Amino acid sequence: MVETLSTKLGLPPHRITSAQLHLTSCRVVSMLGGMLGVMLGCILGMFPLLFMEDENTRRLKGVFQSLDTQNEGFLSRAAFATALTRSGLVVDQERFRSHFPDTQQQFHFQDLCHCAKALGTC
Repeated sequence: MVETLSTKLGLPPHRITSAQLHLTSCRVVSMLGGMLGVMLGCILGMFPLLFMEDENTRRLKGVFQSLDTQNEGFLSRAAFATALTRSGLVVDQERFRSHFPDTQQQFHFQDLCHCAKALGTC
């Protein structure tokens, strides 16, 4: 298959004799080339996984965007509390204040993710 593809690409055929193909060094290089090809293929195949969001993140993003009506990229303190409730996260006011002081009035999407990752409690 590789030889057919290389011929179609216009690459010259290899000039290795049958005796050379059976040499240990040739088999080692062939095996290393195959391993490198498989590893490179696996890495390229997994690359899109870096950009995938899980179902929970998509759900949180949907809740956040539904409350960010002005598309400002942040929520007010009251809207953030609503987002937590809509996301099904249990809100303990003491713990919430320890993470987010009363002076913080703007909450970004990452703040919502932070709460969700804290095992559903803030």
